[in-house]
Amino acid sequence: MSLHIDSNRVWQNLMRLAEFRDAAYPGWTRRPFTKEYQAARGWLQDLMGSAGLEVTLDPGANLVGSHAGSVPAQLVVGSHIDTVIGAGRFDGMLGVIAAIECARVLHDAGWPLRHGLRVYDFLAEEPSPYGVSTVGSRAVSGHLPANLLSLEDSRGETLADGIRRAGGDPSALGRPLLTGEDVAAYLELHIEQGPYLETHKLPLGIVTGIVGIRRYRVTIHGSPGHAGTTPMDTRRDALVGASAVVTRVHQWASEQVGDLVATIGQIEVQPNALNVIPGTATLGIEVRALDGMRLDRFATFLENLVHGLGAEHNDEVSVRETTREEPVLMNAAVQRIMANVFQEAEWAHVELPSWAGHDTVQMAHVTPHCGMIFVPSRGGLSHCPEEWTEPQDAALGVEALLQTILQLDRELN
Repeated sequence: MSLHIDSNRVWQNLMRLAEFRDAAYPGWTRRPFTKEYQAARGWLQDLMGSAGLEVTLDPGANLVGSHAGSVPAQLVVGSHIDTVIGAGRFDGMLGVIAAIECARVLHDAGWPLRHGLRVYDFLAEEPSPYGVSTVGSRAVSGHLPANLLSLEDSRGETLADGIRRAGGDPSALGRPLLTGEDVAAYLELHIEQGPYLETHKLPLGIVTGIVGIRRYRVTIHGSPGHAGTTPMDTRRDALVGASAVVTRVHQWASEQVGDLVATIGQIEVQPNALNVIPGTATLGIEVRALDGMRLDRFATFLENLVHGLGAEHNDEVSVRETTREEPVLMNAAVQRIMANVFQEAEWAHVELPSWAGHDTVQMAHVTPHCGMIFVPSRGGLSHCPEEWTEPQDAALGVEALLQTILQLDRELN
């Protein structure tokens, strides 16, 4: 007996989920902790139940659907349904709908998995109003300590209060909700959010790893002055030094052999007046790479660059690392099983890294047996209303996920 997904049902559920949106924003916006988000979760809870899953909310306010197996360790599959503002209809949502579809196919066929199946809709994977992302998967992995729970949104509500309002129990967080003994493997189906698969006309990607991300705040203090009366040769214009940083960082990253990207997405100038020489310039810099040594080399380059420019322009400068996420490699055995499944089915595929962060990063703290499957994104677009994955590509991704679950259940202890 062979099992297969229902592609029409997958698409209908994706489009139905997209209808839960905040009409005040463009696209298919569904921010966490909002009434639109809670309404979508109510619908999702019913969908999980109809797929034969026992549905609960865990202490991290993750929506969890479970089906018991004959061995203690479970196969965990999931993603998220929250979005950025102005979002599309696939980022995260495809992974959750896919996981539920796999559960439904197994349930309807009465298929006896050895491992239990646990489906997650993780709370607030995208940056939340409290300033932290991957909230739900952090809760599962035990990486949601008191200092994060005390973060406040613009109204003064703490993240702990937000989790409580969403149905969780923040007093139970700070320690892992799952351990490696509970989880045989974790899988996530996701849109690529980049152009590689579409450009190379490939329907599936096996993710080799998720890039590390480091963010920096560079501050340059010059000297403010009158824009008309201060001679050019005596100025200490902080923005001139900042401009040099922008140019050199872009140039250095472009010259690297291998996979690394660097972005300066924030510039703040003080006093930010048309007729005043900038006295202070602050840059927000982000660098991503799958190789931690490349990230280390960038850190050294940036430090030397900024202090060298400071000395050249007689400016006071500082470089501060603000956040750090280490690269996460996917499990080789899980990748091998995926590749064997895809080859047997004659599905064209490629191995590639993920340049975006995912809940998988946090779940890698729970189990080393993590794997991700990518499907194409049209034009490489994501986090915008134009985000699109063709129905046949979405369906193939869900089918690939189902067949991977079945093979993992056979091979893993």
